[in-house]
Amino acid sequence: MNWSTELRAFRARTGLKQEALADLLKISQAYVSRLEAGSTEPKPGLENRIRALMSDRSHRDVIDFVFASVRVSPQIICVIQPSFDNVRYVALSNGFRNHPQFSGVVEGLQVKREAFEHGHRIVRDILNCGVFSGKVRSVDVVWTNALNDQIQFWRAINTPVRAKDGEWYLMCAMTQLNEDEYAERLTHREDQLIVNHIQ
Repeated sequence: MNWSTELRAFRARTGLKQEALADLLKISQAYVSRLEAGSTEPKPGLENRIRALMSDRSHRDVIDFVFASVRVSPQIICVIQPSFDNVRYVALSNGFRNHPQFSGVVEGLQVKREAFEHGHRIVRDILNCGVFSGKVRSVDVVWTNALNDQIQFWRAINTPVRAKDGEWYLMCAMTQLNEDEYAERLTHREDQLIVNHIQ
């Protein structure tokens, strides 16, 4: 484990100052500073205390629970995060990984804009609709794509989630529709994308 990176990330998540972390670990603030600088490594007893502190549920970020819940879900869900002018997959559910449409997708991979019809525009529109402004509850999107020359119909509810460190993520819960369900949804909307604002 890279203790320097892990300790700095832990403090950023929890808002702890070095002095407070030192008190929790029963070490000096100067020693915390050396650990974070990478100039020393913790001894086994301290390693155990650090691991116990970091795994304490009261110190975990809500985003950690989101990732854990998504990864074990049988539903088709992913968590994505902005990456330059695109987005990358951060967490994938069992249902997502096992669906033929998403074969070969792994965490860390950028979302292929070509993966679904008008993908470039939809990804751009989601990123530009203010989804990470703190004023959007969800973004409802319907789309079609082809798999083995067969048209597939989809709906996704995209919910923004903000981590303690200020980073934004988007949890995308997807449902495969039949053609009639898709047509019905389109009759009740002006666009493929509906932004639901916080009231």
